[in-house]
Amino acid sequence: MPLFVENLTRHGHLSIDEETRQLLLQMSPATIGRLLVGERKRYVLHGISHTRSTPLGGRIPIQTCMDPPLDIPGVLSVDLVGHDGGQAVDDFNWTLTVTDQTTGWTEAGAVRTKAEIYVVAALESCLRRYPGRVLSLHADNGSEFMNGHLVRFCHTHDITLTRSRPYHKNDNAHVKEKNNSIVRKFVGYDRHDTQEEVDLLNRLYSSLHLLVNWFLPSQKLLHKVRTGSHITKVYDRAQTPCARMLARKDVSEETKQQLRSTRAELDLASLHHEILHCQEQLDEMAKRRQPLMIKKRGNYAYIIREFTA
Repeated sequence: MPLFVENLTRHGHLSIDEETRQLLLQMSPATIGRLLVGERKRYVLHGISHTRSTPLGGRIPIQTCMDPPLDIPGVLSVDLVGHDGGQAVDDFNWTLTVTDQTTGWTEAGAVRTKAEIYVVAALESCLRRYPGRVLSLHADNGSEFMNGHLVRFCHTHDITLTRSRPYHKNDNAHVKEKNNSIVRKFVGYDRHDTQEEVDLLNRLYSSLHLLVNWFLPSQKLLHKVRTGSHITKVYDRAQTPCARMLARKDVSEETKQQLRSTRAELDLASLHHEILHCQEQLDEMAKRRQPLMIKKRGNYAYIIREFTA
C-alpha cells in the first residue's frame, strides 16, 4: 500500500488529504482482503492438466520439495499454462511462466504451441529480462521440457536442469502458484489459438513484467511449526521481487542501480491502463469466437470453429 500510494501521488493520479492517506497506510492486510472478497470470487475457476511425460526425463536429476532450498537468486522454476478454453482439442496458445524461487521474480511469454522450439525461444526471451545470472532451471516431466532441445540449451548456457517427480505438483510449487496469481488472474480461462493473440499476450506480459516485479508484493514461507496434528506456517514480511533483489548482498550494485532507476520511472496508473487495454482486446477476441464443436462421422471426429462477424 505505501508503494502504490507514493507512486500514484507522485505521477498525479491520486489526490487525497493527509487523513485519508494515513488511513490507507494503516489498513491491515486482513481488512484489505475482507473488502476485496467479492472481487476475488470472480476468479475462482479451474483448468485442466496437459502434462505428457517422456522417456528422456529418466536421465535428468530429480529435485523434490523436501530437498533443502538454495537461498540464492538464479534458481528458476518453469511451467506452461494452456489457453484451451476448457476444450483441449486442436492447437491452442500457451504461456511459459518462469519464477525465481528465492526472490519471486516472475516472467511470462506466450507461444503458438508447446513445440520445443517455441518453448525454448520464449524461455530465452524471459531470461533476457531476468536481472541476474541463471544458475538452474526446474521443470515438470512434460515433453515440452524433457527434450534434447532444452537440454542442449541448458548445456550451452551452463545451466543445471532438474525435474519434479511424476504426479507431485508440490515439487514445482513456486511457479505453479504464479500460474494462478499472475497468468490466470490477468488472462483468465478463455481460449486463445491464433498468432494475433500470441502477439497480444506478449504485449500484455511486457507490462506485467513491470507491474508484478516492481509493485506486487508476496510473502515467503519461512518455516512450519507442528503442534500435534496442527501445522502453523510462519511467513516473512510481504515484499516485491524488486525489493527482495535490492536487499540481497549477492546481487551486484550495477543490477541494483538499474532496478532503482526503472522503479523511479514507472507510472503505475499508465501501466494499469495498458494492461486493461490488452485484457479488453483479448476478451473481445474470445467473445467473437464461437465454442468449438466436435462432430463425429463413423470413426472420425471433425473440429469446427466459427467466428462471428
